[in-house]
Order: sequence, then structure tokens, then C-alpha cells
Amino acid sequence: MPKVIYGDVIIECATAEEAAQVARSLGDGRGVPIERPLSPEIGGQISSRWTETRLNEFYRLIKGQQRKILDALLDSPDGRTDKQLLQMLGWDNGRMLAGVLSGLAKNSKKAGVGGHELYTKRHVTVGDEGMNEYKITDSFRVAVGKYRK
Repeated sequence: MPKVIYGDVIIECATAEEAAQVARSLGDGRGVPIERPLSPEIGGQISSRWTETRLNEFYRLIKGQQRKILDALLDSPDGRTDKQLLQMLGWDNGRMLAGVLSGLAKNSKKAGVGGHELYTKRHVTVGDEGMNEYKITDSFRVAVGKYRK
């Protein structure tokens, strides 16, 4: 079944043609995505694969730098750039950061939830410099608030 992924949302389509039509409709007519991602809300509730069991399993799996990055992202609802995360960890190598973020996504998958439901990554330009910005998904943030007091 063809799928279209937009932000934190996966849209399953019956045909490839339908998937192409959905992808086109998410843009502004020039192939540029609209500013706001599709809402993960359904009937006022955030739909999520994050259950209490999965969340606890995920937290059991993460340690050290993964926990530090996760906490930093949770503390910043607007996200953090790779530069901010590197500075916070005292690193100067983006590959180390990529490894830790990849490990977070893999541990999310081990807990039964895909990495795309943990954090998002997008390219931003700050001043004249391009960098990546990482942000915790709404569904993970809600689950943490609900199950980890």
C-alpha cells in the first residue's frame, strides 16, 4: 500500500496515483510544502503509538548522551539546532551527534514505535548558515506528560 509521509503523519493510500495526488495537495501548487504539518489530532486526542509500556521500555533503553539530548529536546518545545546540541554536549563533531540521534531512533523502534514518532528533523537557515533543527513530536511530548510524572 503506497504511503505519503508528511511531518509526523503517515497517510496510507489505495494506489500510487492517489499517493501522488495527496503529495501534490500538501504543497502550495509549486511543489513547496505548506508551512504547517498535518495535525496528529483525531477527535481532539493525539493519535500515537506511544503507550505507557512502550514509553517505559524506551526510557529503559536510553542512557548517557541519548538521555541528555532527549531531555534537552523535551525542554525546548521549539526544537534545537544541531549547533546548539553540539555546544550543549561539548562536541565539535556532527558525526557524534548523528550517532546519538540515530541510536535514539533505533531504541524507539526497539520499543515498538518508529523514530519518526520520536523527533523530527528539518533543514533551517539561521543567518547565512544552513543547519538541522530537531524537535520532539507532539505525540511523544503528550505521552511523556501523561505517563512520566
